[in-house]
Amino acid sequence: MDAIRGFVYRTIYENTQRTYCVFILKDYNEEYITCTGKFESPKEGEDIEVRGRYVEHEKYGRQFDASSVEKLKPDNMGAAKTYLLNLGIKVLVKNP
Repeated sequence: MDAIRGFVYRTIYENTQRTYCVFILKDYNEEYITCTGKFESPKEGEDIEVRGRYVEHEKYGRQFDASSVEKLKPDNMGAAKTYLLNLGIKVLVKNP
């Protein structure tokens, strides 16, 4: 089983029951990876780790079939800002 860490770049598809999704993950090497999973789609901008394996889809080509997804806690200021924005906190104040 492989593990990939990165940011959710874009959600391509999520079914109405939220039990299957397709999304683009931008890994830490700046590569874009199409991921599929049988879970609710992670939010765009979230820092995550997916575990699974690469598969070759007959129509869509190489994809990462994720069996699990884990939200990662931010480890720097940029990631912390993205994390807070994803929570709906829109105003960040600098200390003087």
